[in-house]
Amino acid sequence: MSCCFKEPFDSSISPYVPISSQPNKSFTAGGIKMTEQINVMILDGEDPNKSPIKMQVDWEKCGFCIAAEAATVEEACNLADAVNPDIIFTDICMPKTDGIDFASQILKRHPSVKIVIVTTHGDLEYAQKCIRIGVSDFIRKPVKVEELLSVSSRLKAKILEERRSAMEHEKMRKELELLGFDREISTSKQGDVISKVKIYLEENMSDSKLSLAETASAFFISPGHLGRLMKHKTGETFVEYLTGIRIQTARRLLRTTDLKGYEVAERVGIHDPHYFSILFKKLTGVSISEFRSM
Repeated sequence: MSCCFKEPFDSSISPYVPISSQPNKSFTAGGIKMTEQINVMILDGEDPNKSPIKMQVDWEKCGFCIAAEAATVEEACNLADAVNPDIIFTDICMPKTDGIDFASQILKRHPSVKIVIVTTHGDLEYAQKCIRIGVSDFIRKPVKVEELLSVSSRLKAKILEERRSAMEHEKMRKELELLGFDREISTSKQGDVISKVKIYLEENMSDSKLSLAETASAFFISPGHLGRLMKHKTGETFVEYLTGIRIQTARRLLRTTDLKGYEVAERVGIHDPHYFSILFKKLTGVSISEFRSM
């Protein structure tokens, strides 16, 4: 991670205000685009712009953005609401309060934020108190670059995994909403849907590519659900029902027109004359020529 060590620091940037974020990197999770940027806020009771947290690391190269800096708890709380940081580094010693009280306040308002306390404390009771309120990690003073990078990288991986998980859950929620919509149709409107599907098939049977999936899409329901509805309402599968109306229409055309067998086949959406002849005899018990002579 040596690429993350920072070049000489430019102190011309004014502290205590949000800093413009770096260009957003993104990736796709579950078919949904999401950002890879990790926003960092630094709370330092002296001068956050000269904080070793900021000065020792080239955050942009490491995939982070210093989104805000603050010198007081009040200022930090306001900035946290404004920039919604992913990680907050806070000094343990702050005017009027300490890092633990600040962490407790922030986690009540932003429960997903990762808080890292910069401290000289090392006793077990202090560490346990931090863990109880939800502090993510500690960095000891004086701040060492290796420890800072290690903690930051671990939290970044955890944040990105949480984002992926959240996006997957959102995708699942939307799918369940669609499933609920299908169930509503099946309980209150299924008869009306099937009636409309039958008309649709009558009007479009000449399309050889007519399928269960295409028909379901036309009615904004899932293919599986439409297949079950067809079986429940007609006693036949989708293919059986479509084949049945095609042969029924073919019988009528053979009776009332002089169309040749292959022309009849095309009219009902079967473009293979040989297959049409076999299917016709299978379902009627007679050949096309025998049917016409009856």
